[in-house]
Amino acid sequence: MRRVFIFLLFISSSFCHAQSDSTTRKGQDIKKLVFDDSSLQRLQKLKDSVANAIQTRENNQVQENMSRNMDGILQLQKERNAKQKKAAIIRIGIGVAFLIVLIIGLRRRKK
Repeated sequence: MRRVFIFLLFISSSFCHAQSDSTTRKGQDIKKLVFDDSSLQRLQKLKDSVANAIQTRENNQVQENMSRNMDGILQLQKERNAKQKKAAIIRIGIGVAFLIVLIIGLRRRKK
């Protein structure tokens, strides 16, 4: 079985090519694009204008995100302050109630 496999391997390798035939020959030079100065300047101006447009759009989005985040933070602070105020009022109420109970208890003791 091994001999048959090795024989098929050697025969198949002789039919296969290791490299493709896609190399360029002497007469087939690759043509390159040639730009003159004015076209390069126009391309540079276009590139700069696109970069500026993208940058201004990103700056606007950053400003909007910052304002939304600040509004959210202020809203959270207001909610936290409201909860703290409510908790403080409840604690004061409990303290006053205990003070009243203490006063009533001390008055009964005197009699």
